[in-house]
Amino acid sequence: MNATESAETTLAPHPAAATRAALVCGILGIILVAVIIAAQLVRAFNPYQDATDQVNFLLQTQPDLEVRLDYIEMARTRLQAYLDMEAAYAVANTGLTAEEQLVEVLAAQGIRSTDVRTFTSLLENAAAELTALQAELQQPELAAPLKPLFYQIRQQPQISDSERLNQIQELSPKVVEDLNDLRRRLQSISTYLRQITESPHLEQIPAMLSADAATALPGDSDAWVYLNAYTAWKGLPKASESLEIQFAGTVSILEDVFTAVNTARLQDRRWGYSTWEPAAAWINTRLGITIAAAVVLLLIAVLLLLRSRIDWIRVNQGPDQRIRAFMANLALSLRQARPTASLPGADFIQGGETAPPSPAQPTRRRTLNKEGDGINPRLLVLWPNGERENYPLSTDMAFRIGTDPRNPVYIDKRDAGYIEIWIRGARTGFFLEVMFCESPVLLNRLPVSGARALHDGDLIQVLDVSLIYSET
Repeated sequence: MNATESAETTLAPHPAAATRAALVCGILGIILVAVIIAAQLVRAFNPYQDATDQVNFLLQTQPDLEVRLDYIEMARTRLQAYLDMEAAYAVANTGLTAEEQLVEVLAAQGIRSTDVRTFTSLLENAAAELTALQAELQQPELAAPLKPLFYQIRQQPQISDSERLNQIQELSPKVVEDLNDLRRRLQSISTYLRQITESPHLEQIPAMLSADAATALPGDSDAWVYLNAYTAWKGLPKASESLEIQFAGTVSILEDVFTAVNTARLQDRRWGYSTWEPAAAWINTRLGITIAAAVVLLLIAVLLLLRSRIDWIRVNQGPDQRIRAFMANLALSLRQARPTASLPGADFIQGGETAPPSPAQPTRRRTLNKEGDGINPRLLVLWPNGERENYPLSTDMAFRIGTDPRNPVYIDKRDAGYIEIWIRGARTGFFLEVMFCESPVLLNRLPVSGARALHDGDLIQVLDVSLIYSET
């Protein structure tokens, strides 16, 4: 008995240890479950998901946004023929003597001195703006870091990356400010030069300087710089129109992107999403391991708890009680006779033979017939005289409509100004993009500015020319 009692005494502490181990494992498993749920909640309340969807939509409507972000190089290329900086420096450094000579010579032709001074003043203002514009075009492009960010969003539209969106939100205001500065420069230069070309009193000054009457002006006079500058710059307003419109479209898109991301950032500050996002992202990337660890810990806790319960029962029962309980259970099992009908599967025993199993029912299968028709994109042009022309479209090149005779669809000017409209293919289909048109371009009788996706049967109207986009 002493040996038995000593054995019982050594076994007694084990149930308590198992209970403590079960409690620790259960707490750890519950903590992991809570962490998994919290990570999913953080992911579900991601304020940047809506911003990502809006940015993806804006990028789909502007398939060439990355190209237009090279605005410095674009401005250099478009304005290279008109940026005569030598004339600008000459006009800026011309003194009052040249202006007085010009007034004296043109007074003999009946031109008022006030008109001459207005003419020279406008050219001096344009020269100052051209000098500032040239300095801005020499600066590095601020949009260079934005292009790879937009490219990554196009390649991975399903990923909502707050860090990437925050970088766009920080860089886009600087690019917008730079673009607006260029737009203001171009508008100022165009305004100064148009005041000369649109004024009947001022427009005759360069004409008289170019005529034979200008022989009264000495050949070495500094006043000739005004005529040279006007001759070099008079085409600048026309060249900068389409450029300024493209800059305005780029600014509009960047402002929409900034608004979408800024709204998400305000919600982020209110909810503290960025504080929990790194931990939630780490857990979500290892979600399978975390779930398995939680399940294992909870199972271990349950098993240890059951074992500790059994151990506590054994400790509380003495040796005699366990023997009596064992013998009673054995006697009870010997007295009880189990009929054959109560056995599992007795319903299938008839006359000593086992009933054959029922045949398995055939499995019904569902079939789906998928039919696909080939897409043949083309453009049907309806001319005002009733003629019709069909043009097939290609995703490899832009289909151009406008006043340029090289375009497949040539729109006669008829005092409509310059027109340039593109239809081109992208990853998601064909797009209509209005590059420049003074008259409204209608898509399904609604005015269009910028880029719009085309669908089968869409009607495009440019002045009195109608175009129907078809894919069948």
